[in-house]
Amino acid sequence: MDRRAKQIIYGIAFLVFWALIFTGVYFMFFHTAASCFDRVQNQGEEGIDCGSVCPTSCLPQTLSPISLVEPVKNFIGYQNHLCFLATIKRQNPAYAASQFNYAFEIYDKTGRVILSVPGVSFAHAGEVRYIAAANIQVDRAAFDHVDFVSQNPAWIPSDSFKKPQISIQSLDTHEQNGTFVIEGRITNNDTVALSGIDMIGIFVSNLGPFEGVSQTQISTLAPNETKTFFISAPLLANINLGASKVFAYARR
Repeated sequence: MDRRAKQIIYGIAFLVFWALIFTGVYFMFFHTAASCFDRVQNQGEEGIDCGSVCPTSCLPQTLSPISLVEPVKNFIGYQNHLCFLATIKRQNPAYAASQFNYAFEIYDKTGRVILSVPGVSFAHAGEVRYIAAANIQVDRAAFDHVDFVSQNPAWIPSDSFKKPQISIQSLDTHEQNGTFVIEGRITNNDTVALSGIDMIGIFVSNLGPFEGVSQTQISTLAPNETKTFFISAPLLANINLGASKVFAYARR
């Protein structure tokens, strides 16, 4: 074997040696084993960290977002503050949003956001529901309109996020100490205790449209327990006291 051939063989052997060294160091110190939490579609997964060997189901590409049914409504609250009411919907019957972030974005007449009112909520599958922000201090001279934005929904199959069984009875709207008060009773007809029940009261005008909104919260409600609630709002003109509506939202 001539000298040139030996040099080539030694060169190849040298490269193979260092390649093995670098490969060993990489797998020993830098390589992360495939898992259902590595944000990479591997190990036969149907999507990124979902399906097949992973317990999390992959979300369908056609999953529709949380969206508004109509433009956000605004009403007068206490001390001339403003109240906002968003009507949202979930069109996909197979998936629910166990949690999502939202904000009421308040704009002035120049199109600038002058205030953002954030919150966290949820939406059961196929549900149309209300989200309110009551008595927000806003410069009414500058106020132009309000929008509702949502983001970061945690989608889960609807079978694992079922809507609790709640009933509302004995609604009565009356004037009390210079305010309108919706009084009623709420019952937990479910088999589990509920906590943090959001209750939204909507006041309706004599002509039919919504005229005001307010809200309260029931801290806890045991199975088969009934509690009395009160939702108050400032005195409003032309209110149909018999047409008030109350909606309760809770998660199991």
